[in-house]
Amino acid sequence: MKTLYRLQSLIILLGIILSPGKSISQSNQWTWMNGDNTINQVGIYDLQGSSSPITKPGARSESVSWTDKSGNFWLFGGVGYGSNNYWGPLNDLWKYNSSMNEWTWMKGSQQPWGNAVYGTKGVSSANNIPGSRQMSASWVDAVGNIWLFGGNGSGFFNDLWKYDVVANEWTWVNGDNTTNIRGIYGNKGIASPINKPGARNNPVCWADNAGNLWMFGGNGYAASGSGGYLGDLWKYNIGSNTWTWMKGDSVIQSQGSYGNRGIPSASNNPGSRMGASCWKDPLGNLWMFGGYGYVQTAGLLNDLWKYNVSTNEWEWVHGDNMTNHFAVYGNRGTTGPSNRPGATVNAVTWTDSTGSLWLFGGRGYTNTDFGEMNTLWKYNTSINQWAFIKGDYTTYFEGDYGNLQEPAETNRPGSGEQAVTWTDSLGNLWMFGGESYPANSTVTYFKNDLWKFSSMNLLPVSLLSFDGVLQDKNVLLNWIVENEIKFDHYEIEKSINGSVYELLRKVTVGSRSYDYTDYEAFSSASTVYYRLKMVDIDGKFSYSHIIKFNSRETGQFSLYPNPAKDFTQISFNKNIIGKISVEIIDMTGRLMQKNTCSVNGNYYTMPTYRLAAGNYAIALVYQGKRFVQNLVIVK
Repeated sequence: MKTLYRLQSLIILLGIILSPGKSISQSNQWTWMNGDNTINQVGIYDLQGSSSPITKPGARSESVSWTDKSGNFWLFGGVGYGSNNYWGPLNDLWKYNSSMNEWTWMKGSQQPWGNAVYGTKGVSSANNIPGSRQMSASWVDAVGNIWLFGGNGSGFFNDLWKYDVVANEWTWVNGDNTTNIRGIYGNKGIASPINKPGARNNPVCWADNAGNLWMFGGNGYAASGSGGYLGDLWKYNIGSNTWTWMKGDSVIQSQGSYGNRGIPSASNNPGSRMGASCWKDPLGNLWMFGGYGYVQTAGLLNDLWKYNVSTNEWEWVHGDNMTNHFAVYGNRGTTGPSNRPGATVNAVTWTDSTGSLWLFGGRGYTNTDFGEMNTLWKYNTSINQWAFIKGDYTTYFEGDYGNLQEPAETNRPGSGEQAVTWTDSLGNLWMFGGESYPANSTVTYFKNDLWKFSSMNLLPVSLLSFDGVLQDKNVLLNWIVENEIKFDHYEIEKSINGSVYELLRKVTVGSRSYDYTDYEAFSSASTVYYRLKMVDIDGKFSYSHIIKFNSRETGQFSLYPNPAKDFTQISFNKNIIGKISVEIIDMTGRLMQKNTCSVNGNYYTMPTYRLAAGNYAIALVYQGKRFVQNLVIVK
């Protein structure tokens, strides 16, 4: 039966690709990809660990999401429906493969109110599972492990969990296995093994470029007293397993200190808030918008902040320092200095391949109304301006789904809040679920619809992959395309700061696969960024996603023999004690082989007899750091 399902799914997918007049990637268009266009649907769990076209999560909101190193989307918990008609907090873990358009139920209970199994702190186990919860914080580390903090279910949590995608096991890493715990702040800026954030839900979170996990605010417990809205900023170091209180107050309901707009300062601080929206830019800085919190009085906010990790300073960038402001739309699709979203809580966000920040939905203010919205905004960080892109000027819109897996200009999701999002390698947004409280209704509308939004310009060329590998001090870039119809050329662009790009090389069309080597890539900076600009014959263009390299990723190990046939020996430049992960990647960026092993010494012998002749990249991951060398296989 499952083979039949897969065959039907493949036929449908081929029909979409081959049908004349249809495109699976349209500029600024929504596509309903999966799930239901009706509310409060139960989940179909099927066989745990096995995907199928009929498997799907139940309708829910306030979940958390991640994207792993292979591009799979992950979904955990939230509040909504399991496999029956009763709703509540959930602890089921799901994986979605966007190329197959299929969900897999990986772990957790099929019903709400699933109990936690903590096991032993720091020890992974197939039996471990976080308890049912909603509005948690989530991250992905440099190795690809998933991290989860807090949320609320049977109470407010402050437990920190790690999920190993390969081993399919949870580990309780830090925090408490009881609820409603107050924080231990210690000294500001100083890490300590006894420090810990208080239990909370609905904070904002991001991982910086050094692999540290960051969290701000939420609703929960400070150092003492009863619960309330928080304005504290925390950093977690994975290697030392310690929390550091970085900025903000150790009490609830603290008011914001805005300073002067556009000027960072050590004394600036956003006020306590929950339900804010956030992004991370290519430099690892946090951007945060709105939420419900405090200026002088409590209310909804539309202020935009940037936090600089290296200087430990907040900057009030845009928006108002008062509550409950209405939106200023301007002309649809056009940026303007006075444009701004209205005060909003529980919107969703993503960052596209050009570094622009996108904001969708939430509960807040239009230019005349208050309620749940389906407005889509884009913020240009270089000119500090918003543009209203799509959506409705009124609240409580039910949505236009169109046909499943067919993009259309008229498609648009309904109004709602507390959805979750992912971004794929091409910069498309994927959005799942959420909730809505329609006007004059006492029923909560939970959704399990999955949408894709493409912000890319529509070009005749299709970019299948854009990857790169380190070769000592050089960077080898490779991209594969199809459908170069009425297409002109490619431009390889490079940046040393992740925001300002310069042209490296113009490449004319001529083949399906392209290569370019940037020799002495780190001559002017230790970190470099690349993107591909694709230019049509009429001047229209689109950007690829951004890839990044660091000079510290080179020279940490050597390979002998190289070229190799049946095996090669990895020699480290120092003794290694502990687990390492070794990946073999071909020149198209495909993962060919991955081994995880324990090492105690300065070498490791890796079999290569199954590999075809050709060039490969060997990526070594140790203690959260990734190092790469080139390997040639001969037969």
